[in-house]
Amino acid sequence: MISDQLLEEYIERFFGYGNLSGPIWYVGMEEGGEANVENISSILERWVDNGKTNVHDIAPAKSAPTNPWFNQGSPPIQPTWGKLIRSALHAIGEEVSNESIRRYQANRLARDDSETCLIELMPLPSKSIETWTYDEISDLSYLKSRKIYMDQIAPARKIALARLIKTHRPKIVVFYSSQYLDDWIDVVGAGTVWMDKAFGKIAKSVGTTYYCVPHPTSYGVKNSNYDDLGQSMREAMV
Repeated sequence: MISDQLLEEYIERFFGYGNLSGPIWYVGMEEGGEANVENISSILERWVDNGKTNVHDIAPAKSAPTNPWFNQGSPPIQPTWGKLIRSALHAIGEEVSNESIRRYQANRLARDDSETCLIELMPLPSKSIETWTYDEISDLSYLKSRKIYMDQIAPARKIALARLIKTHRPKIVVFYSSQYLDDWIDVVGAGTVWMDKAFGKIAKSVGTTYYCVPHPTSYGVKNSNYDDLGQSMREAMV
C-alpha cells in the first residue's frame, strides 16, 4: 500500500505541469496512466522531490526511465498533446509543422519556463473512466469507487482551480473535454456567458478567454479544428 497521508496531500494540492505564470492553460478531466502501487509511488516521490508544488515541470527526472515523448531526436507526437501544441504554436505566432510540434513537445510543452500549463481537474491518473483500482492500493474511504471519488473530491477541486485562475490570470484557458461543460461552467462561474463557435464554445471573464472544445482524440476532431482554435487564441492574446 502507499502512504494515504501523502496521497491525500497530493489529491488536495497537485494540479499538473508547466508554468502557472504562462499565458496558456490547457485543462483536462484527468491524466491517463496506470493506477498501481509502483506508478503512484513514483508519482508521489517525484512530487515530494519537486517541493509538493501545485504544478511542476513535465519533463521526466534525469534518473527516470527514458520517456519516448521527450526524445531529443524525433519523438512520436503524443495524440492529445499534438493538437494542443498546434493551437499553442498558432497562438504565439510560430511555425506549425510536424517537426515544430515534435520540438515543442520534447523541449517546451508544460516546462517550468514555458508558455503553457497542462492542468487536470481530477488529480489521480487512470487508464480509463471505466477502470478503477485505487480501492486496491489505498484505504482512503473516498477511493472505494470512482463515483465516491468524483462526488467528494470534484467540488473542492473546482473551487481550488478557480482560485488558481484568479490568482495567476492566464490569458487563455482551454478546457479540452466538451462533455464536461457543466464542470467547466462551475470553475469559470455560473454567471459567465458562453457563446457557440464552429468548434466548441467561448467565454470571457476578467481578462481571461475561456474555450470549451472537444478532446483532441474525440471522433471526428481534425488538426484543422485545433488550427482554428489557435488562430482564435492568438486574437484573444492581444
